[in-house]
Amino acid sequence: MAEDGDLVVVALGGVQAFIAESRTTADLAAASGIMSGLAAVAARAAAGAGARLVFPERALSGAEVPSPAAESGDLDAVGVPNRVVVLAEPGTGPQVAERAAGAVRDAWASWVRREFPTLGDAAPDTPGFPDVSWVCVPAERGDYATKWVLAQRALAARRSVRAFEAVDEPARPLCSLSPRWAASEPPPKARRHHRGERLSRANWIKRQRGLFEDGARFPSTYAIASATFRRKVDEHWTDGTVVEAVQELHEAVSRLSKRRETPVPGLARPGGDRLRAWLAECAGGWVYPERWRVETLWEEIQGRRGEDLQALREKELPALAARGERAARALIDHMRRVHGVPAPAIYLAVIVQDLDGMGEFLSTGQDGGPVTVHYHRSVSRTLIELAGRQAEALRSRKLLGVPVYAGGDDLLAFTPAATALQAAAQVNRLVEETAGLPHASTAVLFFHHSAQLRRAVVEVQRMLKEAKSRVPGKHALAVGYLRRSGVREETIQPWAPTRGGCSPQTLFDLLSRHQEFVLSPRLVADLERDAAELAGLRPHIYEAELRRLVGRHVSGGDRDGREQWVGQTVRALLELGAQECSSDGSGVRPVPLARVGVFLRQEAR
Repeated sequence: MAEDGDLVVVALGGVQAFIAESRTTADLAAASGIMSGLAAVAARAAAGAGARLVFPERALSGAEVPSPAAESGDLDAVGVPNRVVVLAEPGTGPQVAERAAGAVRDAWASWVRREFPTLGDAAPDTPGFPDVSWVCVPAERGDYATKWVLAQRALAARRSVRAFEAVDEPARPLCSLSPRWAASEPPPKARRHHRGERLSRANWIKRQRGLFEDGARFPSTYAIASATFRRKVDEHWTDGTVVEAVQELHEAVSRLSKRRETPVPGLARPGGDRLRAWLAECAGGWVYPERWRVETLWEEIQGRRGEDLQALREKELPALAARGERAARALIDHMRRVHGVPAPAIYLAVIVQDLDGMGEFLSTGQDGGPVTVHYHRSVSRTLIELAGRQAEALRSRKLLGVPVYAGGDDLLAFTPAATALQAAAQVNRLVEETAGLPHASTAVLFFHHSAQLRRAVVEVQRMLKEAKSRVPGKHALAVGYLRRSGVREETIQPWAPTRGGCSPQTLFDLLSRHQEFVLSPRLVADLERDAAELAGLRPHIYEAELRRLVGRHVSGGDRDGREQWVGQTVRALLELGAQECSSDGSGVRPVPLARVGVFLRQEAR
């Protein structure tokens, strides 16, 4: 069989919603792993039935698919796409597709029953999930290119025909994350402090797959947000006062919890120095003074046994909270006073990336030639290799990123606020450097480390969709923030260089660079107030007025340095403002940029 077999496409639906319905980073990573694992199950089942894999171009072994019983804390972010494409022997396509779809349903049911053994042979109680569908184009319909076009049309039509299972759940509360399902009793192995949550069986599976005996399998938002600060503390380890402050912090934490965090991959883990290793692996949330509140510490000790917890709360926790807060403040104050290092960031970023027009791209052969199996398998290999390079780059000590999923054609990752725009530029650059692929669009959203994770993921996905629709030709970059109060802003730019020849990231860096100069947020109020007048000015007068406004609201440094900085800031506002594509108006618009720029200067540290 070369290209004359039945063409089968097996697709998993609802991926973004299932991933977004997560309360913690561990839930989110587990959801991504579940979907990737189910897609791998479909690929292996189809290959086992004698079909030839096209996407992915090779079957994964069972060890490469995350399982509920996995023992390693490292989740490989390079995953399997949610569509599996195969060529089956003529006349066998429907049987291969049914086998693959059935394997997906059976795998999910086995995972649910493993966590809920009392179910026995009963259904997994997750109606509509997994949402697996398939289409088959018989061999006699034409060559591979013809069958591919027909398969895409059939799949689009198939998605518009939904089969909804009847759900009758009288007097049962709904899941707090996925209200389309009823809440379930917790599984027998659920953590004690998780048992009060109202979750469906599907979300309990996420929770259980995301945890191990020693804690979370995915770094927390606290650990990611504070990673740049802890890296800088590690870089000044020869300072005895720094070591003493970390030691004091460690001693306070050790009285409270011995639980090990999952470290951010890019943080060094020195082998011989246990205190230094603790800073990298376990201090993620404890460097924040506000974390040392009695109420927060009380939540930490809920799982401890054999102790009078109420007595501990009344007698020891207040003193422990004061000690830990004092140690955290001492470390922060010394780093700022002696080494010029700002306090740990309270924001982190979520990054999503998606290749533009993949459906059209895959329907057009290499160099405009016919679409072939060889071409599609080549693209599949290229995407897998690209995903590996992107994940490796994100995990570097420079970026301190934590990829959740990298499939080549799309990506989801978290980074500290300070490295987010560099990370976005790097994953985009890797796409541009990979021959034979379309451009990519990217969205970067900054959010508070204790904000609702689900809202951040939904918002960044919306930003990406908006950016693709507003930039002509796509290849878009959206940068936004979501404050804990609910205030939000975003700017949408083309990834292409500006008229001055600069990349958007370079100009954003000019806006956000932390120097001795302070830009007042009142600049935004003035720009908003004068927006109509500014839009009507001639270019040279507009530039002069913008320079006046920026100069009016900047302080610090000497006069010459301040004037040079004002010129750089005005350049960034002019060049990015001239190509602003966000939805709040038309023409030259510096307001979204100014808002985002002020935010970056305040929080991206």
